[in-house]
This record gives sequence, C-alpha cells and structure tokens, in this order.
Amino acid sequence: MVTREQQNKLLHPYSVMLVDDHELMRAGVATLLDSELFYVVAEAGSGKQALQEYAAHSPQLVLLDIVMDDLNGLLVAKELRQKYPEAVIVMLTASEDPRDIAIAKHLGVRGYLHKDISVLEFNSTLYQIMASNQTIFPDIEHNHIPVEFDNIHLTGREQDVLRYISRGQANKVIANTLGISEGTVKVHLKNLLQKLGCDNRTQAAYYAFTHRLV
Repeated sequence: MVTREQQNKLLHPYSVMLVDDHELMRAGVATLLDSELFYVVAEAGSGKQALQEYAAHSPQLVLLDIVMDDLNGLLVAKELRQKYPEAVIVMLTASEDPRDIAIAKHLGVRGYLHKDISVLEFNSTLYQIMASNQTIFPDIEHNHIPVEFDNIHLTGREQDVLRYISRGQANKVIANTLGISEGTVKVHLKNLLQKLGCDNRTQAAYYAFTHRLV
C-alpha cells in the first residue's frame, strides 16, 4: 500500500520541514506553500525538536525561524549543517539585523526571508533556491557587521562561556559544566558581550564561528 508520504513524493518535488515555536505561524506557512511545489513532511516547535525531526524525515528544505525559546535558529542551522552538509536551510524570520544575515551566510544557509514577504514571492523564491541551486539573501551593509576583533582579549573563562553559548547552552548548564555559579556566568557573558561589541548571545556566537572556537 502506498503511504500518503510516498504519494506526496510522486506529486510534489520538494519535502519541507517547518521550524517555528509558534504553532499558528507554522500552520499559516503550511497553508501558504504552493501545494504543487512543496509538501510539509515535518514540523518542529523548538530547536531540539527540529534536530530530531530532521533525522527522522530528511526533508529537502528546512524553513527555520531565528528566535525560539530553547535554541536560537542560527545555532540550529549550524548543528544541522555540521551533521547534514546536504541540508538546504532557509531562514524565515522577523529579524532584519545585518549580523544575523551575516551569520546565516557564514553557516551556509541558502536563503534569508523576512516574514512580511508576499505569498507569490515566498513560493517563487523557495522554488528558485531549490530548482536552480541559488543562494538568496537581502543586501546588507558589511561595515555594520563585527567580523574581526584583532585587538580584543578574552579571559580563559570568558572564552569557555563563549564556546558553550555557541553550542546553545543555557547559563545554568554552563555553570554546572564549569563548576561556577550562574551569577558568575552572567558576569562573564556581560563582559564578553561588551568586549566584542555585541548585543546578544547570537552575535557573540558569530565571533566563535569566524574564529573557529567551536
């Protein structure tokens, strides 16, 4: 007997996994996908679930939000790309931060789409990425992206904290791993963010990526 998933593979070119921590957002995106081009094979409401669902379903395309409760979407993209180099990932996000865009490019993400994109452009862009093997990103001003930090010195403990936040670890987990208090982790995090000129953990993770600390 032919399963529904097997029927979809015969009828539609590309299988999709939706990753967003808002169920309504996932449902909305699923209805907007052109059914002649794509079919949803898996959904995930968290970064950790996304890793599990990808392993279970091997979707051809991953639509991935950046801001999620457990793992930042860029860290999920990094993990997927390391484990599955063939993974085609497109960020679908409300973030217009040029540093987020730069990180996504650095990780080998294939596209970066804002959530206010029109339905027609959404489907045509996704199909262009898949069918033509293209990479599609918005233009960014590179002088706004912190790439090099030649004159910055991080202490050994600050480097430890940076490595762990780049792996998506929470402060409590980092504290337990390093044998220090959660408050001390927060102090190290605050100091390293200030030294790197970063606003948040994701931007600091870009430092770790570009300097091969993780």
